[in-house]
Amino acid sequence: MLEGKRIQFCYEKIYKSILAYLISNEAKFRMEVLDYFKYFGLDSTRNTYKLSKTTIYCWKNILKQSKRKPSCLISQSRRPKRIRRMETDIRLINMISDLRKLHYRIGKKD
Repeated sequence: MLEGKRIQFCYEKIYKSILAYLISNEAKFRMEVLDYFKYFGLDSTRNTYKLSKTTIYCWKNILKQSKRKPSCLISQSRRPKRIRRMETDIRLINMISDLRKLHYRIGKKD
């Protein structure tokens, strides 16, 4: 029973990967570039697609590490993992609240 669930889970992962690949034009383009690179070499690929050597080898390594799962060629978010939080000094917050208590009509404009 457990073995059947594992196989079903593996098929679901493969299916999701293939579905994501089919939807993404970016992954198709990258796969096309890597196939071209495999058959014709680096110089021809660079001249044809106007990509740098670093980019081609980066995509190749991503595909290799993912065990040739094409959905991994879809670019990930470039957003920083750590984002600076705005820190407001407590004295400034207290000053603003005191001003608003004295002058109740002062505040943000809608």
